[in-house]
Amino acid sequence: MTEENRGVVRIQTGDGSPVTFQNFTARDAFTDPLTRFEFDTAPPRSQFDDYRRRLTKGEICTLKINGATQGSFIIETTRTIISPTGGLKLHVAAVSPLITPYQASVDPDIVNVHSTSDVPVSDVILKAFAPFGFDKIIYNTRANVQSLTGFQIGGKKPDTIERKLKVQDAQAQQGEATYQFAARLLNHLGVCMRMSVSGTLLVGAPDYLQAPCASLVQGRGDGDRFIESIEIEDTNDEQFSEVIARGNRVTNPETNETSRPKAALTAEEAFPNGLSLYKSHAAAYKPKVLLDKHARDPQRCASIAKLVLGLRAARAWVLTGEVDGFVSKNGAVWSVDTVVNVTIDALGFKQPLWVLDREFRLSPNDGSKTRLRCIPLGSLLLGDVPS
Repeated sequence: MTEENRGVVRIQTGDGSPVTFQNFTARDAFTDPLTRFEFDTAPPRSQFDDYRRRLTKGEICTLKINGATQGSFIIETTRTIISPTGGLKLHVAAVSPLITPYQASVDPDIVNVHSTSDVPVSDVILKAFAPFGFDKIIYNTRANVQSLTGFQIGGKKPDTIERKLKVQDAQAQQGEATYQFAARLLNHLGVCMRMSVSGTLLVGAPDYLQAPCASLVQGRGDGDRFIESIEIEDTNDEQFSEVIARGNRVTNPETNETSRPKAALTAEEAFPNGLSLYKSHAAAYKPKVLLDKHARDPQRCASIAKLVLGLRAARAWVLTGEVDGFVSKNGAVWSVDTVVNVTIDALGFKQPLWVLDREFRLSPNDGSKTRLRCIPLGSLLLGDVPS
């Protein structure tokens, strides 16, 4: 692989000044909103005080690969390491700026919506996130992925339509984390919230309709070769044959009768591809029953049932492997929420998979590597976006 395919890595602080580094790790998982970034630096003694000033907790650092920004991160922890000979080194641990609303409590006095008609969920979320400097939500997940990869991706999934995402009741709980409050609302709407590469809030769902941006190969064929071992985990742990979701009792004002909305969804109904569902000849029936007091109708109950099955299914069948470098032969920086064609000659396996998790690692001894965790298309389900 050429140096260009390995990727040109640049780390810089908030003022744009470059940072020399010895090694780094950067992990991004679609199901975890907190992307993380760590690196070690050992600047010359004459520059050490300047580095300590720029790389202190609360400051911003940015990671770029082949010119494509992978994120701007808030430094969470800085460790100063002094060797027995007096050498100086800094270990920097940084995380997505979402860490602040992820840990900070929402103000229940300013986020309290009880309306006779639905209001846009974006209005409610931005009111909760405003104290932390967030003032915009975007829904174009494809544009965000193209920014991360530096690659134009074919195929087209319809964008999430903002006007469909509405709520009627939205009461923040005392002591509830701000991100958790937003996630509670969005989980009922078939989407999740992450952070875009531009630093704004990003709402959407996995894109399974895009064209593959790379090929991963074990054995014969063109594409990026797996290095070391490949691991495929196929498990029933915390998987269920069906989910039964029950909602809050609703009173009919005309008849004064109350009924509890509910919905049931089997694994076979949720996953017709058969790869990511619960399977057991010995114990075919393994239900999960839950109550969601915010679900007011069978449609929302069905969405919650799909969410519960779909989040777990993302762990049911997972392929893990490593490739050399940070950039595919096609020129795309490896990224989550992308599709890759996978060929494994040893198993006669050939099909597209979706990248759930990506970890970059660079060290003097091992060079640059990317660890990828991939799942079948459609495995991660977040419920249904309202019609």
